[in-house]
Amino acid sequence: MKKQKIDNFAFIKKEINDYINDDTSDDDSNRFILLNQSDEYKLLNKLAEKILTVPAISSAVKRIFSQSGFLFREHRVKMSRKTLQMLTMLKCNKEFI
Repeated sequence: MKKQKIDNFAFIKKEINDYINDDTSDDDSNRFILLNQSDEYKLLNKLAEKILTVPAISSAVKRIFSQSGFLFREHRVKMSRKTLQMLTMLKCNKEFI
């Protein structure tokens, strides 16, 4: 007797197929259907939220701006942009040097 293969991802395939065959997904005015209809497309909604949403600013970028602010003070107003970039890079990566 042969064992029947069980498709563990059948529910995902069904949801993708339902989305592709959905008439409202072709409408350009409803581009965010995956974000809006979370009840109908629960798995695709989670995937869309992870991929399509971008945080406004990351903490790493905030730290770099903060370090640049510490370096560029009143007594260093004549510092060139290149020097500021190099000092910021060195200060933020001092553990690697």
